[in-house]
This record gives sequence, structure tokens and C-alpha cells, in this order.
Amino acid sequence: MPVIRHGDVTLEIDESDGGRAVSWRVGDHELLGASSEHTIDRGMYPMAPWAGRIRGNEFSWNGHPFPQSVNFAPWAIHGLVLSEPFDVIEHEPHRIVLQRELGPAWPAAGGIQCSWLLSNSGLKTELRIHADSAAFPAVGGWHPWFLRTVAGVAATWSTDCQELICRGADALPNGDRVALDTATGPFDDAITGGTHVSLHWPGLLLLEIENSHPWFVVYDATESFVCIEPQTGPPDGLADRITPPFLVTPETPLVMRTLWRITRAQQQG
Repeated sequence: MPVIRHGDVTLEIDESDGGRAVSWRVGDHELLGASSEHTIDRGMYPMAPWAGRIRGNEFSWNGHPFPQSVNFAPWAIHGLVLSEPFDVIEHEPHRIVLQRELGPAWPAAGGIQCSWLLSNSGLKTELRIHADSAAFPAVGGWHPWFLRTVAGVAATWSTDCQELICRGADALPNGDRVALDTATGPFDDAITGGTHVSLHWPGLLLLEIENSHPWFVVYDATESFVCIEPQTGPPDGLADRITPPFLVTPETPLVMRTLWRITRAQQQG
């Protein structure tokens, strides 16, 4: 599997399984893990052309329904590339770029390109969804499975997001928004109104996530993992119940840029 490095930071990418990182090491510390053997539950992977669940496992476009295949019963979840192979189109010691076509299940031809760049400022990722000839709606995102405990230190998280998008009985956003109170978890929820979430292992590491779009999903309902997922829109985001989805055209790809800045304890203060 391809590896990129910068200093003591190493990322190992499995291009054959959803273009995901299977390891992210900072010095001696591994940040990623797996909560099960299912492809949805491990590493850090791109989500496209939707993120999260979609109501009824289908969406409508130009007056036509487009059912999507269930990949995590009973849901069609996290897009079309969750476990699909990607092509490596660029690979340098500190940078890798992968791409994948969306395939025939989508109403128009297009693809996704993911780039990972390690630098002095941390990890920079770019997720780009493009259309070949006709327009379509899209939501993109990253889904990392961060270990809650690293070197015996349990993580906490904080954010500048101000709002939580309420879930209905079907686990999907119902359109209501309330003020976010991070003390009321655990969470499996979309949050918005800001562009930063921090994951802190006190006395060890601080991971600051800065996103180009004001959307995250936080999933901290498991004992062993905290998932901080930067996205371009909410779950069920191909509909316009919460906010209109981005319209990808041949001239205007959907581009999400995220900076994952790591500070060691000795650098803090």
C-alpha cells in the first residue's frame, strides 16, 4: 500500500478499498483504528457523492427517482465509493492523489479525486467531485475513525459550530436546528455554523480540523472511537430540507479543502 511521510508523520493509504487511510501515525502514536471488520468502520475514507444516509435510500433528480443499493443494512450510506478501488494518479514522498469514477448507479457521469498532502502545517486534504457532461447534486466528506484513547490518554473535542441539526425517529435530520451544547452527548449528529473542530488528547496531541465548508458530523457514541467528519452538507444532503445541495456541473466541481493541524504537547502553551 502507498505510504506518504513528512517528518515523523506517516499515512498509509489503501487505494484498493475506498481510497482510505488505514494508518495515520504521529511519531509512535497511531490515530486511526477499526471498530469492526465492515468497510464502513475503519480508517479514514472519502464519502461521495453523498455523505451519511439518504431518506428511503434514494433521491430524486430532474423528476426521476434514483434508488441506491444498500451497503450497510438497512442503509445506502456514505456514497458510491466506500469500498471501491481507486487509481493512484500521483505519488510523491509527501503527497498522493487518487481518483475514481462514480459509475452507472449515478444519474450523470462524473468522478471523485482525493489528494493528501503532508507538510509542516499538518495534513491537507482536498476532495473534488466533478461532472463530465451533465449536472448533478452532491455532498462530499471525510470519515475518520479516530482512536478515543492514545497512549492511555482519552480524547475530548470542541468546536466553534453553534448549531445542531435535530434527528427524527428515522435517524435522519428533520429540519429543526437547536443551539449546540457539547455537554449533552453522546452524539451522532450534524453540526454547523462554524468551520473548526478540535480533538484533544491532553498532554499528548491536539488535532485541529479546519474545513472549507461549515458542516461536520460528530459520532462519539462508542467507547473506543471519536469520528469527526468534515462535510460539504448534512446527512440526507441531496434533498434540500436543511440546505440546498451543491450543484456539480462540468464547469463547477464541488471542492472541499480540509486542514488537519497536529500540535504535540511540547509545542502547546
